[in-house]
Amino acid sequence: MDVEKLEWVWGTLLVGLYAYHRFNTPRRNRYSTTFRRFVRSAFFYIFAVELMYFVLVALLRITAVGDDAIFTMLDFDGPENDDGSLSAVLLAALMLTTALPSIGKLSKIDEQLREFSWRVGHIPGMAYQLARRMRQARYETPEEFVAPLRRELGLGFPEHAIRPSPDGSLEHLWTTTSSLIVVIKDWKNQDIIDKKSWSDRDQKVWSDLVSVNERLKDDYEYLIMTFDRLKERAAACFTATERAGAGDIAAQEYRNDFRELVVRLHRDVSLYCARGLLICGDRGDKRRSLSARMGFRSVLVAIPERSPIHHLAATFLLLITMFSISFAVFDLFYSGSSDSSVVGRIITIVPLISMIYMVGICVALFPKGLNDTGTNRHEGGFHGRPVGTYILSGLAAVGASVIITFIYRSIRESGDFRIAFEAFFWTYPWLLTAFIFTIVVALLADNYRMRMAPRWFPLLEGVVLAVVLVVVNTLVHSLLEFQREIGVADWMTLDGAPASVGPTPPLERLIPLSFVLGLLVGGLVPHYYRKWIAVSAHDRLIRYLDRNRIELIEKLGNLESTDQVTDGLVSACAYVAAVDQTVDPVERERFAAILDELSCLNISELSRDKLIEMFNEKTERIKENLSSADAPDDILKCELETICHFKGRPYLGMLLLRCCESMACSDRRIHQVEYDLIVKIVDKMDLERDEISIRPRRKLLYEG
Repeated sequence: MDVEKLEWVWGTLLVGLYAYHRFNTPRRNRYSTTFRRFVRSAFFYIFAVELMYFVLVALLRITAVGDDAIFTMLDFDGPENDDGSLSAVLLAALMLTTALPSIGKLSKIDEQLREFSWRVGHIPGMAYQLARRMRQARYETPEEFVAPLRRELGLGFPEHAIRPSPDGSLEHLWTTTSSLIVVIKDWKNQDIIDKKSWSDRDQKVWSDLVSVNERLKDDYEYLIMTFDRLKERAAACFTATERAGAGDIAAQEYRNDFRELVVRLHRDVSLYCARGLLICGDRGDKRRSLSARMGFRSVLVAIPERSPIHHLAATFLLLITMFSISFAVFDLFYSGSSDSSVVGRIITIVPLISMIYMVGICVALFPKGLNDTGTNRHEGGFHGRPVGTYILSGLAAVGASVIITFIYRSIRESGDFRIAFEAFFWTYPWLLTAFIFTIVVALLADNYRMRMAPRWFPLLEGVVLAVVLVVVNTLVHSLLEFQREIGVADWMTLDGAPASVGPTPPLERLIPLSFVLGLLVGGLVPHYYRKWIAVSAHDRLIRYLDRNRIELIEKLGNLESTDQVTDGLVSACAYVAAVDQTVDPVERERFAAILDELSCLNISELSRDKLIEMFNEKTERIKENLSSADAPDDILKCELETICHFKGRPYLGMLLLRCCESMACSDRRIHQVEYDLIVKIVDKMDLERDEISIRPRRKLLYEG
């Protein structure tokens, strides 16, 4: 291996190692999101820094190393020696490793890129979001926690201050915080909680979480120390204020001061538990299971964890295969080229074209995950669509294409960046294709984003993109031919295009290739993107509650009584569950989960058990009536009268619709009769049928 290649290897390795160290500083970043998201965002940041490294080497080689212009631009003094002993490869590596903090503008660019990568991986936002959900969720100390909780608090702790059931009191807040402390202690010791009453008593209950306390050792010691310090104060506070009346101002101030300390500890404990769940619960369903064991009765929101990486990899392989076959067929059968020249063109050109189109797809879809730019409209208009985001995505694709082309051609020319720089001025019209392609893909991906598209819709999207690419590439072909006739700008002083540019592809190959490319990408990418972002019906209910909680509470507060709303909701869910004349246990469990989610609205004064009993009674009655009646529609009409109070109240109507959808999907199937019933419920409430987000299916791929 020659010296230059060795410099490249060591430079790339050092830049990557330093980049990872910066990305994972502070070390809590790794425990602030799931492992998959951390790996993806770290890979994104390291890859971006490596691109900066190659671009910086190119700039240093184009500009003489002794020239101060490049260093002045970056706020860097540059090397003191002028004998050229330090190559551009090593100098760029130095600038992106140990010397980076002293290079003003370059350090600022790296910092912004790192913060952007953290947002990609939800670092540390995912841990704080999950901790906030845990504080808002309904928590009830499990029975098997009560005995170790009493031992933890000590014999002298007042019995009345241990309140496992939620009642909004300071005593319950302290009991919740103490129970979570017992849980995280049991993560480490595996012997605090008596597991004889657990269904999996022969297994380690927290086996997946045994290493959490070691990874978060400093946080664990701080929490235990703080809790031990507050135990005596808690006993004194609850003992002193036990008999205090509502008018005892001193006692209330004493309790308020202590509440502030408990709230602060509860926030820290919740964050610790959230990080523990993220360390070991990489999937949402596992986090739900672990949080339920801890005592959380409300199902915590889980962001869908299905990664788009395999979709992107499949798309990239599809592009390479399609371009390779196209080049091979045209060159062998139409141009009569030799086999070796065909293979050479495939090796040198196909990867570049595939990368450019792949970047366009990524740039088109990536901002949607950050800013939730999806729209429910599908009529073809631009009302409500983020047109500005589309244009910015197109410009970003153009910039990324320039960088990729420049680096790719430089590697082909054995590091001769000047030839790559010259070749750009002969091929820049192709950037128009990248710009339009990215905008159209971003626009198509927003169709039916929150609803199920018709079966024929992907074909229509493919035809639209195919026609657009044919028109744009025909225009680009004309611009390239015109440019070759008149030559590029006089200041370039070039006699002709560099050999690496190659001839302009003929229209007889460009048009069919553009059409096939548009048909495949337009028909597959938006369709699978919509499947990737699709969430379960129950998660859709949770998101609706999160986004409209304040409005729902206000609407319910304006009603004289919520009993009729409660009766209508229970009746609708019961009818959806029993309309197929079978009620599975999983449907009863789903109704209980729906009640847990609705607990934040205080929708009924009845207890949870009473509502479940009402649900069971209604399902049994509906099953009997449907099996014995000659006119099921009359029974349906009678049952749907209970939801008349949702009519004219869109917020409550959408809440009922999301509850019915969650109930229909609970058994991972959507029967036609269930769907027809939901359609009738929507019509009864005067909602648009387009608001229905499910369709009849024999089996659902994803239902949380």
